[in-house]
Amino acid sequence: MARESGNSPTPEMQKAQQKAIVDAHHKLTVLLLERGLYSPIELQFPLPVCVDAWEILPEVLNVPCDLCTGVPTTSWRILDRSHDQCMYECISCKKESVKYYLRVTPLEATELRFPVRQVVSTRAEVEKVGQVPAWIAPVPALLKKALGEEGVQHYRQGASSLRAGRGIGAAAYFRRIVEDHVDDLLTVVEEAAAAQSDQPTVERIRAAKGLLQATERLKIAKENTPAILRPGGYNPLGTLYEILSEGLHEKSDAENGIIASRAQKALAFFFETWASYRERSKEYTYEIAKQATKTT
Repeated sequence: MARESGNSPTPEMQKAQQKAIVDAHHKLTVLLLERGLYSPIELQFPLPVCVDAWEILPEVLNVPCDLCTGVPTTSWRILDRSHDQCMYECISCKKESVKYYLRVTPLEATELRFPVRQVVSTRAEVEKVGQVPAWIAPVPALLKKALGEEGVQHYRQGASSLRAGRGIGAAAYFRRIVEDHVDDLLTVVEEAAAAQSDQPTVERIRAAKGLLQATERLKIAKENTPAILRPGGYNPLGTLYEILSEGLHEKSDAENGIIASRAQKALAFFFETWASYRERSKEYTYEIAKQATKTT
C-alpha cells in the first residue's frame, strides 16, 4: 500500500503508517458521505503513498439503501477505483450503486521509475467534485415515519443546505419542521410521562396543547421532558426550542449552521428514541402476554 523511495521503513514507521491510513479511511468516509462538493481535505502519511492507484479509499461504506426496505443501514463495497473516481455497490441488493469523482492533488509528490513508474506522496489534498446519482440526505426510517412526506422533504432540504454551508437556509428548514410538529413533540412527552405514571406532567402537557403560541407549547414540553428522553441530562427539546424561539436572521451563516446541525440531531434522537421504545414495548408486552396465555 505504501511506497518508500529510500531505505526500508522501521517497524515504528510502519506502525505510524498504518495509523495514518486508518485516519485517512475515516476522513475519506466523511468526505464521501457527509461533505459537499469542492470542500477539500488534507491527508498526511509518514511514508509515501501511491497517488495514481489511490489505494487508501475505504473498502466499505455503511449507508441506507432505498431498495433495501426495512434495513436502516446497509454495507456498500468498493467495485472500482482510480486516482479520480470510485464506485460503490450495495452488498445486500447488488442493484444500487454510487460513483464519486475526486480531485487528488499531491502536495509533496515524487516520481518513481523503479520497479514501475508511479507518483508517490506523503501529503495530498482530496476533494469531491461530483457524485452520480446526486446526493440525497438519508432519513432514518423511524424519523421518516414521524415527519411524514412534507416533513421529510424539509428535512432533506435542510440537510442539503447544511451540507452546502448555507446555515441560514438550513436553520429555516429545520425551524419549519419544529413548527409543524410541535404537537407531535408534545404527544411524545405526554406518552413518555404516562409510561412512567407521571400524571402531573401528563396534565401539564395536555393543558399546553390548548395554547396558541407554538413557542409557549414547546417551552412547557421542554420543561417537562422525562428523563428517558434526556440522554446524559441533555434535553433535545431545549435545542428545538432554541431554533424556534431565536431570531435566526440576526445570526451569521456559521452560527445558524451550528444551530441547524444541533436541531437535526435532536429531531432524529427525539423521534427515533421514543418510536423505538414504543415499538419494543409493544413487542415485549405481546410476547409476555402470549407466554402467560400458554401457561394458563
